[in-house]
Amino acid sequence: HSTTEPLDLAIIGGGVAGLAAAVAGHQRGWRVRLLEQAAYPGGKMATIDRDGWLMERGPSSFMSSAAAIWTLIEAAGLQHEVVAAQPPALRFIYRDGKLRSLPSGLGSALFGDWLSFAGKLRVLCEPFIGALAKEDETVAAFTARRLGGAAAANLVGPFVSGVHAGDPAVLGARDAFAKLWRWERDGGSIVRGALKARKAAKASAEGPPQPKRARGMYNLRGGLGALATGIDAWLPEGTIQTGATVVGVTRSATGFELAIEGQQGDTPLRARHLVLAAPASAAARLLSDLQPEAARHLGQVRTCAMAVVHLGGPEGATSVPRGFGVLIRRDSGLRPLGVLLPSSLFPGRAPQGHWLHSVFIGGALDPEAAQLSDDELVALARDAQRQVFGLPEGDAGLPMSFHEVVRWPEAIPQYVVGHRDLVEAALALVERDLPGATLAGSYVDGISIADAAASGLAAVARLAKAGGPS
Repeated sequence: HSTTEPLDLAIIGGGVAGLAAAVAGHQRGWRVRLLEQAAYPGGKMATIDRDGWLMERGPSSFMSSAAAIWTLIEAAGLQHEVVAAQPPALRFIYRDGKLRSLPSGLGSALFGDWLSFAGKLRVLCEPFIGALAKEDETVAAFTARRLGGAAAANLVGPFVSGVHAGDPAVLGARDAFAKLWRWERDGGSIVRGALKARKAAKASAEGPPQPKRARGMYNLRGGLGALATGIDAWLPEGTIQTGATVVGVTRSATGFELAIEGQQGDTPLRARHLVLAAPASAAARLLSDLQPEAARHLGQVRTCAMAVVHLGGPEGATSVPRGFGVLIRRDSGLRPLGVLLPSSLFPGRAPQGHWLHSVFIGGALDPEAAQLSDDELVALARDAQRQVFGLPEGDAGLPMSFHEVVRWPEAIPQYVVGHRDLVEAALALVERDLPGATLAGSYVDGISIADAAASGLAAVARLAKAGGPS
């Protein structure tokens, strides 16, 4: 791009946060350019489609409550591509050498073996436990105090390691589980706070009523990567520029100038407004001269490395439970954090008569695991399958004919104690000292793709409120 007239909005980073910012900017009538250094848009929200196997490189689904994702789907006209999870979407936890179903209703909650009888009674006491709401409390301490030690160790621990790939003794309750923390602060308990928040949300509902969707998990027929390609096709041609690495950002009289590696000519990309939707480490590098203090804050954001091992093959002699997947307690003797069951959950994920599992390895408590060879990772994944599902030795029970390994050096931001304070400080400095610039991404206000997308939409809303292009 080498016109003399600056764009209305430049976006650095083509993950879901950047895509959401591009959609929001275009809907406002702004001239937008999104710069992504990879060969495809979407970041970790990407899908591998190969010989009948449909594998997610990162996130595997979104919830019915993921308002920001539905906004993107509707903008790109992909509503007809949405598929709901196939029943039964059961969740399991593997601990003490046994696969245990998590509650799916009142009956299983009361009589299931997901927790001991004493542990269940302690969870039921939560509304009657006095509030404390300390800002520097860890997830482990918060959940043990509110739900009891058994629930913290046997439920919350596997959830945190499986979903956040983090350490509950290091993640902050206010940082990683802000909603639960606020519910206790505002309502005196998680249960009372949730009821109070729900009542307030109904009372303050504005705008047209939202369509009612069945609760549960969703995906697209072609995988979540189809959302990225669909947005790319819907935006004006040339809005998304892949293979573009931004190596420098400077201020100009009209806004910002972006130096792009490999761009022909010497004219930088110019824009009145800027959304930094790259990972925190990349945003820190680009801000090092413009706002060193904000860069220093972002440089302290922690992430963890992960490997995703996709395994597939023909259905064998041993049946595997159907459902969403299995979380694995850390002291089980297995290195994987969990096993997802994509071919059980959504249609078209494996050829007819075949299964597809996705095994997650690495995380904050096992950072070296993601550096293992493909063969070593596959061996760990197969061993986890055998133990978790009680399969016989060898391949007779669940034959494997296919595998694919995906690695993410910076997989998931770690919302440790103080994370939100760091990010809020960085955001305030950027918006104060660099008018027209802001931040977005999974490190800003939550790790899910819905949270990341919401951060992109919110970033453009802030720019518009502060005086963006009309």
